[in-house]
Amino acid sequence: MTKRLNGKKALILVSSGVDETAMSMLQRELLNEGATIKTVGTEQGLVNSWNDKAWGLYFPVDIQISLALGSDFDLLIVPNGERGIKKLSANPHAERILSSFIVAQKPMCLMGDALELLVKTGHAEHEKSANVMTGECVGEIPAFLQKMIEYFVDEESMKIAA
Repeated sequence: MTKRLNGKKALILVSSGVDETAMSMLQRELLNEGATIKTVGTEQGLVNSWNDKAWGLYFPVDIQISLALGSDFDLLIVPNGERGIKKLSANPHAERILSSFIVAQKPMCLMGDALELLVKTGHAEHEKSANVMTGECVGEIPAFLQKMIEYFVDEESMKIAA
């Protein structure tokens, strides 16, 4: 079976408060499809996820947000999680990373309330851009992630054909 994202470098942008279920499933799907994942976070070392009504699992941070460059990655994913999105939207480095993906027209996926990040960082006009996938995923995370993988594969196919 061919892994559809083989050789692609995925940046997962997070902060403490990221949705635990979304983060766990996202990592698993990207790895199953052959992507190389780097978690970029506002905290050093670990981010604490939110699990419904309480703090949940910790996820390791590979690169601190101030040191990350969007140009080093092929795909950007921001998982949902209201608490984490609030922290990211207040971070100038999150805006810098989003801007680099928008300018380079690289594929981005903003899950659930992560869409607010575009608004809060001044990039709301890019919500309907061809390189930005958004959508609600509450309760439908597996289906949303499959759509996301297809979107990333299609984006890369379109670039090769151009």
